[in-house]
Amino acid sequence: VGIVLYPEDGRTPEDLLQHADVAMYRAKTSGGGYRFYRPEMSDGLAERMAMARDLKSALRQRSGELALHYQPLINLASGRLVGAEALMRWRSPEYGEVSPAVFIALAEERSMMTELGAWVLEEACRQLNTWQAQGQPLPGRLAVNIATQQIESADFPEQAVAIGRRAGLSPEAFDRELTES
Repeated sequence: VGIVLYPEDGRTPEDLLQHADVAMYRAKTSGGGYRFYRPEMSDGLAERMAMARDLKSALRQRSGELALHYQPLINLASGRLVGAEALMRWRSPEYGEVSPAVFIALAEERSMMTELGAWVLEEACRQLNTWQAQGQPLPGRLAVNIATQQIESADFPEQAVAIGRRAGLSPEAFDRELTES
């Protein structure tokens, strides 16, 4: 719940609603409950909203701004490749290389993780199939991160299995790791 006081927090209904929205957003990102609006809550909000809009656009347009990089997992004793971890990257025309710590947190705040997670899984499946077609299958499994929002989504298990099946891959091809947050 976001709480505003008239006239301290605004004199028009529009200002009061906007500030109540900001306070509600802060309450949500801090785990729930309620927050009274404070002017400093709005600091940087416009930039974060613009960045969230651009991230959503990059995800939906499949413009190539979003990419997965693959970190090899090596058995130190043998020096052999035993799997990989998919790491998401965002190269924005507006912001340049955006740190995953920034854009993943933003996606979590804006409830975009289910859509983002589906994209990651689809892209990871595509890459596994590309390596297979090139005669270089990944030994072991590919680790992908799963966010709490995905797990809380009722259709997540079915969605994840369906994405893998469409790609002709078994769920055993993947390790799932919870995101750090």
